Amino acid sequence: MKRAKAQSRPSVPAGTVNVLDLGVRNDGSADVSAIVNAATAESALYFPAGLYQVSKPIVLKHSVFGAGYSRSNVVDPTRTWFVSDLKAMDDTVGVFNWGGNFQVNVENLNIMCTGGECGIRIDPCVQNTYTWIKSVGIYGVQGSGIYIDGGGSRPIFVNEVTIWGSLTRPDNSRGIFAKGAPPDCRFANIEVMGTCIGFETWGGHTYGENMHLWTGIMGGKERPEWWEKSRGLLLRGHAGFHGSQIYPDTNYYAIDLDGPGAHCTISGLLYWEDGSVGDVRNRTGVFIHRAPGANGKAIIHGGLVGVSGDDAHPGATQTYYAPGNDIRDVLILSNYAIKGDNLDRLCFGDTLPD
Repeated sequence: MKRAKAQSRPSVPAGTVNVLDLGVRNDGSADVSAIVNAATAESALYFPAGLYQVSKPIVLKHSVFGAGYSRSNVVDPTRTWFVSDLKAMDDTVGVFNWGGNFQVNVENLNIMCTGGECGIRIDPCVQNTYTWIKSVGIYGVQGSGIYIDGGGSRPIFVNEVTIWGSLTRPDNSRGIFAKGAPPDCRFANIEVMGTCIGFETWGGHTYGENMHLWTGIMGGKERPEWWEKSRGLLLRGHAGFHGSQIYPDTNYYAIDLDGPGAHCTISGLLYWEDGSVGDVRNRTGVFIHRAPGANGKAIIHGGLVGVSGDDAHPGATQTYYAPGNDIRDVLILSNYAIKGDNLDRLCFGDTLPD
């Protein structure tokens, strides 16, 4: 197929095949999944800027590289966009799927979901999966942006990823869902906005750096089923999260230790209740929630918390008083009067002042 205009391409491994040479259309006019599924069995693939329609799940055997990552959900043909036509009912399938003993890199591209499908689904994740996801945008998420199911050790590294939820705001949507508890995975420079849960894991130890997890009232102020399920970090079982510069922004539970041994350590916390929570009816959320009988705790050293509203214009939706945890050197900014009926919204620690 003759290309009308040559495009510069980013650095990719030797032997990577340009999909336009395989007959793939990058104008969004034709499904690319059949050609891509056949070609990925043989080599890594490069997708020049443009729109790629995906009507069937793509199952990767080798890496894929694009020509442009966007932090906006506007589909722009000057970057590489995969636009899903899967219309899946749930996240049991992804636009990109792989698992087993493969080294797969996904870099420098964008995915637009249109149903419940994941942007990326790794199942099973095993010891030798060796995945690197870098400079990827995933938008329109109704299921999970990135879904990881399986074990192994150190299999997943994710860096420079933006995940935005769908405007339909389903209340079971997740930015990143590490269901199978793969241990020792790394997540850095992550932005999740508008999914009901920012980051959820069911076990193992996860390392995070510079993560912004904003879910909050984006589902609608009059939708308690969304607001009351919103979580920044949701740790189940005996999951451990260890991070620095973590921003679980405006959630019913900013940190939910929902398991007998779930725990987290955070150095450098930022939390800011968005001012738009002023009309939220349910103000019974807590900054740190621990399941009944749980033995784990949150250790947070250093940070800043902004509490919205004041005595005349209530905005605070949560209790920050968090007995049984270890919270130090975290500054709380607030316009509320420091008095008895406000203290549980203005103090961390095991005891409240008189």
